Amino acid sequence: TDQLNTLGELLNNADLSPAYRAQLFTLPSHAFLAQLISRMQALDPQALHAARQRANNALASHFENTWQTLYQQLHNNQAYVYTGAAAGQRALKNIALRQLATVSDETVALVQNQYDSTDNMTDRIAALSIAVNHFPTAATAMLADFYQRYANEALVIDKWFAVQAANSHVSQNAITHTLNDLLDHSAFIKPNPNRLRALIFTFCNANPHHFHQTNGAGYDFWAKHVLDIDQKNPQVSSRLARSLEHWRDYAEPHRSLMQAALKQVADNQTLSQDVREIIGKALG
Repeated sequence: TDQLNTLGELLNNADLSPAYRAQLFTLPSHAFLAQLISRMQALDPQALHAARQRANNALASHFENTWQTLYQQLHNNQAYVYTGAAAGQRALKNIALRQLATVSDETVALVQNQYDSTDNMTDRIAALSIAVNHFPTAATAMLADFYQRYANEALVIDKWFAVQAANSHVSQNAITHTLNDLLDHSAFIKPNPNRLRALIFTFCNANPHHFHQTNGAGYDFWAKHVLDIDQKNPQVSSRLARSLEHWRDYAEPHRSLMQAALKQVADNQTLSQDVREIIGKALG
């Protein structure tokens, strides 16, 4: 189509900075699109997720050869430098790698090589994220290696939790199993706000496909952890409580399931004032 041809010209235009092209080929977030759609009609989060996936798959497949060329050009093993230009090159390179992983299983070799050989966290966490989402067998070893490398660096381990919690490419049963394993992990320290955000907030706010399942399991997970966190850290819990504050914007069955989860939290007699205020406003 004319639109794809135009996009192709932009993607191949070396006069445009890698940073600009990376921004151009980064799809709008689910949250941003949800906000726009809800102004016009009731929001179906699964339909939105599927539409974003179709758009991404079209970009990945239509420009597969270009992605391959760009990755080869940008994955040049130059030493890490902290400049805007270099950051833009890394951003476009990692978009290219993610798009190649979308269309070809053979990309696992490139992902593994980037993970093993890189000298910076941006490229390593990108490779890990791509493996988690597209190559689960390779991801198992990478996740173990990443944890061993950075076990004593709390902020890096937050990324390790978040990458797994955001995985939308596995089944509902698989993400449930992953969440349960991570909740039981020795590094999951419940009172730690950063760790809570990395795992629980990431799942509720950055994994819309699994959070908004039509069986309501994601909303049950949310309610359980709002109540659990509220016992120790009401301020953090109140921020998590806001994940369902726009429940009226959603189509059924999501709207009713979200309302039920909100009421479940509201009915708790030991609820903190912080959380009670957020839930009350949402239901009011």
